[in-house]
Amino acid sequence: MPIQWKVDPAELLKEHGYTSYRIRKEAIFGQQTYRNLCQKKPVCFDALGKICEITKKQPGQLIEFVSDKKLAKKEDAASV
Repeated sequence: MPIQWKVDPAELLKEHGYTSYRIRKEAIFGQQTYRNLCQKKPVCFDALGKICEITKKQPGQLIEFVSDKKLAKKEDAASV
C-alpha cells in the first residue's frame, strides 16, 4: 500500500497517556482498529482523525505516500 505510517501510532498514543486499557475503557477505537494501529496497518479516516485530535498532530506528520517503486526497493533490501 502506498500510504504508510511515519511513526508508530500505538507508541504515539501511549506517549500521550492512551494505553490499550484506556482505549478500550473509553471506547476510543474498536478492537480491530487498535490491532491495526499496533501492526502499523492502514485505518479509516475517522481513526486517523481521532489520533490527530489526541496527539495534536496533522495527518502529514503521521502518514506519508510512498511510491510503489520505493516500496519494492525497501522490500528487496529487507529480504537480503
